[in-house]
Formats: sequence, C-alpha cells, structure tokens
Amino acid sequence: METSIKDDKTKVMIDVLERMEKEIGSALETIEVQSDRETLESIERGLADIREGRARSFDSFLKAQGLG
Repeated sequence: METSIKDDKTKVMIDVLERMEKEIGSALETIEVQSDRETLESIERGLADIREGRARSFDSFLKAQGLG
C-alpha cells in the first residue's frame, strides 16, 4: 500500500513539473516577443488592420484561393 502512495505522489510531482516546464516556456516566449520591437510593431499593425476592417476570416481566404 505504501508503494502505491509513493507512486501516486511521484505521478503528481511529475505532472506538476511538466506543467511548470510549459508555463516557464510560455513565459520565456512572451518575454522574447515583448523584447522585440519589430515583432510588437507587427502585432500592433495587425490588430489595427482587424479593428479597421482590413482583415478577413481564414475561411474567406481559403475560398479566395480556391481551397474552400
């Protein structure tokens, strides 16, 4: 019975560590994007395009390409 409890605790710890690894990776990617002025400016231009109606849905794009 004690072995089962230890195994369960080990599984929980592995799960926690895997989730932490994903969160740290995500945080590092966010820092990378935020530290790149060119990338941030591109994102801002894209958001402005969406707000001002200069964007279309992916489905619309596919149809225009004859793929949808």
